[in-house]
Amino acid sequence: MKIKLTFILALLFLFLGFRVVQAQVVINEVELNPTGARFIELYNEGNQTVDLSGWYLQRKTENQTDFGSLVSKTNFKGKVIGPNGYFLISRGAMQNADIVQGALTLTESNTIQLKNSKGMVIDKISWGDASTNIPNPPDGESIQKMTSGWIVASPTPRAPNIVSISVPVQNIPPVANILVVPPIVPIAPEPKPKPKIIETKSKTEVPKIKTKIVAEPKKNLIDPIDPTYLVATPPSEESYFFWGGLVVLLIVSGGAIYFIRRRKNISKVGDNFKIIDK
Repeated sequence: MKIKLTFILALLFLFLGFRVVQAQVVINEVELNPTGARFIELYNEGNQTVDLSGWYLQRKTENQTDFGSLVSKTNFKGKVIGPNGYFLISRGAMQNADIVQGALTLTESNTIQLKNSKGMVIDKISWGDASTNIPNPPDGESIQKMTSGWIVASPTPRAPNIVSISVPVQNIPPVANILVVPPIVPIAPEPKPKPKIIETKSKTEVPKIKTKIVAEPKKNLIDPIDPTYLVATPPSEESYFFWGGLVVLLIVSGGAIYFIRRRKNISKVGDNFKIIDK
């Protein structure tokens, strides 16, 4: 009787111990898109190595009632996951992937489940419309298991998930969408130059303009260096002839007028002359 009881207890211990070890393997992270970066990550939360031979993953969409094959037993043959270790299943050739399956199909609003070699469900996860608290992850982000729920964040394959949370995923904004805006520092405007003011004695008084004579001909009337001066050009050779002739003409004309006014008329009477004063 004691032998039978001991045998039963031993079987029960082995069975329960086997269940506890397997229950420590969980679906830890899932990325849907881009397709080439799609992956499923498993994590061993226990301190013992778990043999994954004979294990498999199944998938169904929101409208399906039965699960179909996602990753078959053949892919898990001879695979193990170490204590506190990661196991990576990818569609593309990702670094350190444990299984690369080109036909790994994951879409929005799916449910996937992990089963052991006995066909028992070890872990299950749904997202999108198939879930009540896990949204569909956008392109380039993944859904990640945390201590108190799931978050949507930048992918972390074969690495710890980003942060721990204490509230459901629907109340946490995506980490990649948080934008830190630096404070805006106002820029002081440049000072405007003050206009030059000309002081005058009265409102109607015109400022006096000084003049200076320079030796260079054909200059502008306004000195470019000092606009308050006018530039007077020296007279040319033609102007000397003009003004000299004009002076001579005035002198001759004046003399002629003088003598005409003082002249006397002389008339001839026979061989005698008569002078008549005018």
